[in-house]
Amino acid sequence: QRRLHHTITSRSVKSSCDADQVRSDTLHKQGIQRREEAKGTSRRTFVLKRQSRECETAMTDAERRLLGEIRANPHDTQIRRVYGDMLGERGDERGEYTQIALQETWGDAKPRYDELSRREGEWAAELGLGTIFCQWHRGLPALISTDVDAFVSHAEALARLPIENVTLSGPRHATVESLCEALVAVSSPAFERLALLSLQLGADARHVFESRALAPLRYLHVRDDLRDSIASLGSTEHVRDLRELELPQCRIDDRGISALARSQRFASLRSLSLRGNDLGREG
Repeated sequence: QRRLHHTITSRSVKSSCDADQVRSDTLHKQGIQRREEAKGTSRRTFVLKRQSRECETAMTDAERRLLGEIRANPHDTQIRRVYGDMLGERGDERGEYTQIALQETWGDAKPRYDELSRREGEWAAELGLGTIFCQWHRGLPALISTDVDAFVSHAEALARLPIENVTLSGPRHATVESLCEALVAVSSPAFERLALLSLQLGADARHVFESRALAPLRYLHVRDDLRDSIASLGSTEHVRDLRELELPQCRIDDRGISALARSQRFASLRSLSLRGNDLGREG
């Protein structure tokens, strides 16, 4: 019996050791896989950033001129068609992508469009946007969502495009002045929507509100501490065409609400959201 007990115990210990070894090998392989995936991501990011730098010299004067015309006339389909033709003539598949995107109905071209759209990230890098998240509309990047520092560092490339919708989030290391300069550069007749999320602007938000970059906007969303800057939003002349204003969790009190209510600048405003603020009975 003692011999049998010893044999069973030995086998149990061996099985436990084998199981521990299997778990160790599995964790080791998973660790290697994660490191390889991280390396792959780093390599792809490096390639996209290199393409962004190369685009500065690759873009022709004709392309810059056409992009400028599209920025100035964002709803003119014909200019975009000319731009697509120019790309197609030089063998750039983005030309075909643009022409399909401008069709009223895609029909049989939908599978080809879906195939080409997989290259949007690569094309965004070629246009100088690096790894900034973009959504494309009518053949060009239209919506971007990124942090403030990336936005500021890519402002020159963004300023060549008819950007319609910008969402910026923290953390922020760039100065408020550089943020305002970047917004002015990107602003165009196409620029209609802006969201500023947790940028810790505080009282410096007044510099953004007083910036002429806001003039084309139809929608503005700000989530920040605006206790000391909300009055400047009500006094700026650049919100006359604003249709929707959302100011959630901005620590606005009754005094701030009164300043907005007295403003004569919001003649076009149709929707106002103040959820999550410190409103009392008067507010």
